[in-house]
Amino acid sequence: MNVSESNILPSAPMPAEKVRLVSIARVFAEDGWRVDNQRGLPSHVFLWFTKGQGRMTIDGLTRGYGPNTLIYVPAFKVHACKITRGSMGYALFVPAALDPDMSALAAQIKVLSIFDQGQITGYFEQMSRETAASAPGTLRAILSYVSLLAVWIERHLDANELREDADKSASARLVGRYIAMVETDFASGTTVGDYASKLSVTTTHLTRVCRAQTGKSATKLLHDRIVYAARVRLETTDIRINNLAESLGFSSATYFSRLFSSHTGQSPRAFRNAGSQSKGRHAGVLTGVQ
Repeated sequence: MNVSESNILPSAPMPAEKVRLVSIARVFAEDGWRVDNQRGLPSHVFLWFTKGQGRMTIDGLTRGYGPNTLIYVPAFKVHACKITRGSMGYALFVPAALDPDMSALAAQIKVLSIFDQGQITGYFEQMSRETAASAPGTLRAILSYVSLLAVWIERHLDANELREDADKSASARLVGRYIAMVETDFASGTTVGDYASKLSVTTTHLTRVCRAQTGKSATKLLHDRIVYAARVRLETTDIRINNLAESLGFSSATYFSRLFSSHTGQSPRAFRNAGSQSKGRHAGVLTGVQ
């Protein structure tokens, strides 16, 4: 099964869908910059933290999490996760194109029962074994465990820490709308001032509420999203730097390179050269099942 759209740019095709399972420790060690940036993914995401703590931002609303926390983010919902050193657990990515029967409601649940903790860990361990075995029916078996996770979440929605989202503050709603607009238009050259005008607020007010809700200014959120897309394109394509800058809405490749360097500590060319020494690293981090 193939899909033509990408969570990065429409012109970047995705490979055949795979359910991907990776340890939280490896996400932190090898892919921290990806999960720490606001973005929407074409996969449903399950994060099971057995150890550690951090921050989860979904639709512009940030909450802390601790050990024994199960987090579910529906496909294409904009989110970011701050994972700290020493965290343990699993991250599971289930492509929406596989059409599993998943809820559109995000969830963050502190799992208090030792029985439930063992049950959830067991689901992930069984999926890990299935992934390693790659036996006939592996995908069907893994999707069965995904369904069990979804049912567990459905039965514990009274403990969902995100259930008050419908009543969140005007500031949180504003930031959520801004982040959703950025996710759609980040490559268009639209400025923070332009976004503020579309949202009928001043740039100063938008910046203030973004910082209060996420810890980052409106400009930083926009630049983070642009640089995230640039990093992925530099790692996965051979696009020329000038063309990449233009595709991300920059009239000057020099300004793009300056922005990229200020965020990553490397020029776009140096970042690409470093990545070419470990080409395919991201694909290798996540164990896939077709």
